[in-house]
Amino acid sequence: METLEAIKLFLCDLIKPIVTEAVAEAIPKPEPKQSLHLLTLAQAIKTYPISHSTIYRLFDRGQLSKHKLGKRTALDERELMVLYRKETLTGTTARRTSERYPS
Repeated sequence: METLEAIKLFLCDLIKPIVTEAVAEAIPKPEPKQSLHLLTLAQAIKTYPISHSTIYRLFDRGQLSKHKLGKRTALDERELMVLYRKETLTGTTARRTSERYPS
């Protein structure tokens, strides 16, 4: 009986590190979080040729992530840059109303 317990403990000690290593390799490691560079809507509109309504449309479609800073709404500038570049390459850049209809 004691021999059986000794064999059991020996096998557990032998197998435990192997199983622990296999489980650690199988579980995906989380990607390191990159810091966000948030812009308020006013900053985004001032920096990029995009309107307030277009930004909200992109939020609704899920193309831009909305971040709340208290009562203010902000967005990640990198996401906006990616969308802006994509639209620029396809030739469908958004223009301000004042650019479309000059006074």
